[in-house]
Amino acid sequence: MKYLKIFLIFIVTNLLIKEVVFFLLKGKQYDWKEKSCRDKKIRELGEESIMKYNKKHNSKLRMATVLSAQKKKNGTTYYSLRILAVGDMPDRRHTFTKNITSQIYKNPENNNKLKIKVHTEKHQKSFNNY
Repeated sequence: MKYLKIFLIFIVTNLLIKEVVFFLLKGKQYDWKEKSCRDKKIRELGEESIMKYNKKHNSKLRMATVLSAQKKKNGTTYYSLRILAVGDMPDRRHTFTKNITSQIYKNPENNNKLKIKVHTEKHQKSFNNY
């Protein structure tokens, strides 16, 4: 009987330790995680964000690169992108850059469509195209 009690205490202790570790790690899975800017999906989301920005602001920017990308998952998937976009000045001899921040998530009404919100950071200095 004594060995049975020791065995049961051992089992209960192990289960409690595993549950506590799982509970502590569960909170971290909802944090933002860095994603590779070279990932195909991230680049596609960047292109879609630039198209949305161009449509909203009636401009003709092109995506140069994705500067940073983060992903968060809690029921639905969220992406946060910082994109470097390039545009031509009216004289067509100079270009300018814009930093665009994009928040992307699945549309609650239609899971197949993405909802994209784009915001502009301040303008960068223009430089010559030689």
